[in-house]
Amino acid sequence: NFKIKTNYVSDLLNLFDTTFQGFNNSEISGRLDTRQNQLELDTYVPALAYKQFEFQNINIKGKGTLQNLALTTTIDHLKVSDSLSFPFTQIDLLARNDSTNVKFITESDNKNISSGSINALVRTFDDGIAIKFDTTNFVLNGKRWAIEENGELELRSNKVSHGEIV
Repeated sequence: NFKIKTNYVSDLLNLFDTTFQGFNNSEISGRLDTRQNQLELDTYVPALAYKQFEFQNINIKGKGTLQNLALTTTIDHLKVSDSLSFPFTQIDLLARNDSTNVKFITESDNKNISSGSINALVRTFDDGIAIKFDTTNFVLNGKRWAIEENGELELRSNKVSHGEIV
């Protein structure tokens, strides 16, 4: 078992990378069992900033083995710019081998991008990625957009890129 609690570490991080701010009063706890190949992680970061992005109240919960890793991240507030912020974001990842199931849910204070839900299977290759979407939707400029189940997008250097997104 492990437990780490930071105090004021922002200045220390700036020694390595001045684009990072925050991580003060963060808590990281969990369990690493090398005999049974199990990992559990519970992380709370009150605030952090990277370049122009600002995050508040980040919670990351993870559980994994040598075969897979499941992560759930919630962010109470994500600021992308002065005109675009998200009061709630949740990201769920389940990774196995070269495949990751991704679920991304968000709400926005911006009328142009008010909400979204992205569900996809992302496969990685030596020469690129392939994304197979499950039912996905988002609101952009007041209009609801949807990507139907099994919509695909493939980006690889050894193949002509293609997609079938309806």
